Amino acid sequence: MANCKRHELAVLCAALLAAGCGSKNGAVPEGGTGLTLDAAKDAEYGSEWVEGGRVTLSDGEYRDSGARLRVSLAQVHALGDLNGDALGDAAVVLVSDPGGSGTFFDLAVLVDREGQPVNIASISLGDRVKLQSLQIENGRVDVRMVIHGPDDPMCCPTLQVLASYELRGGALAEVSRTATSGELPEGSDLQVTGEFKALGNEPFWNVEISELAIVFERMGDDVLVFPYAAPERSAGTYVYSALSDEPDPRSIEITIERKRCVDSMSGAQFDYSATVMLDRQVLLRGCAKAGARDADER
Repeated sequence: MANCKRHELAVLCAALLAAGCGSKNGAVPEGGTGLTLDAAKDAEYGSEWVEGGRVTLSDGEYRDSGARLRVSLAQVHALGDLNGDALGDAAVVLVSDPGGSGTFFDLAVLVDREGQPVNIASISLGDRVKLQSLQIENGRVDVRMVIHGPDDPMCCPTLQVLASYELRGGALAEVSRTATSGELPEGSDLQVTGEFKALGNEPFWNVEISELAIVFERMGDDVLVFPYAAPERSAGTYVYSALSDEPDPRSIEITIERKRCVDSMSGAQFDYSATVMLDRQVLLRGCAKAGARDADER
């Protein structure tokens, strides 16, 4: 009787894995091969906290004692097919502690290239969030987590959300964000298709940064379009500089810094702060959100 029950249990487990439930806990797609958690623990990842923009983990961790930097994998992960090649890809979360007050979480996607894990894209989840689960389903990564509401202290986030991400052109993009407990402030689910979007108030302004152009808008003024140039990057900071000669000479410098920012009008919370210097005279301050950026470009 005991042997029979063990056999029935084994059959049930096999059926559940074949049905795709394993994407929640690490199984690869049915009939395919793919990455394992062990491979993810020793992979190379994009990181904005180091020179060169890449870190290689050893058994799930990277340390730079001189810079007081620690990068490690969170316990949650998911395996499944994200790019339609019938191979098991991996979604993991990198936790970066640069030695200050913040602890930053990034969703990272690895694909199988000739048996090797390659981190093709990453996107910020926030500072000091609490992860609940990761799941790959229908080509998307679903992340359940607790983030900071408008009045939450940094120690104690209370806003429970479900955020979904997918690969677009080799980069990760957030496709939806829903509050499962509490209410999202207006603007916190801002969609970004380029590298960054920054915005501020009094007067209202915003700037969109993509590899196509840098587009600046301010209430009551003409839209300014600047040619894109890759930013100067240091740990957690991006500085974009551009000049435009048409119709009049104009300049812009945008500094994006990875630190929590609360919009002064809506209460929306962002992972980055932003300052804009226009024509070396006008200084604007606001918040920014990262969009779909290829990890190789970090």
